[in-house]
Amino acid sequence: MIDAAGLTRSQDHAVKLVKGVAAAVLASLIVAALYFGREVFLPMALAILLSFVLAPLARLLEDWHFPRVASVVSVVLMAFLVIFALGGIIATQVTQLAGALPGYEANMRSKITSLRGTTTTSNTLERAADVLQDLGKELNKPKEASSPAMASKSNASPGPDAKPIPVEVRQPPPTALESIASLISPLLTR
Repeated sequence: MIDAAGLTRSQDHAVKLVKGVAAAVLASLIVAALYFGREVFLPMALAILLSFVLAPLARLLEDWHFPRVASVVSVVLMAFLVIFALGGIIATQVTQLAGALPGYEANMRSKITSLRGTTTTSNTLERAADVLQDLGKELNKPKEASSPAMASKSNASPGPDAKPIPVEVRQPPPTALESIASLISPLLTR
């Protein structure tokens, strides 16, 4: 047997479910309409915003006893003049920027070249340091049987007084680009 309370609960649940699905379908239809109608709705939205901005000026002209049509037309013409003037200024600035781009490019190239120049200098210094290290290794190498006294000393076993040679591992000095990267990296992580 089905009781009346159970039937009404299932009907209420079905009604809530249908209302939820209907709301979701309506929301998706509104979003789709706005998406596909954006070429129409965007100019309309801009026109409404522009009317809110220009309405006080038109009312002011009407308060000065201008006819309504004349005040609206004059305010709209003034708005278009301002918009076109701003567009002209922006176009002029873009043209000047386009004309100055070769100068900016040359400036950036010279800065990159100077940066590479410091890198080249450090590479030269690194090569000189490598040569000096190689010479130091050559000086510290035991001579290979060039003299009999040295040969007998090199073949002899080390005595109890012989101390091990300390070895020190050193990092090479950072290059210019590594120095710049270490300076900039804290700024980028903020």
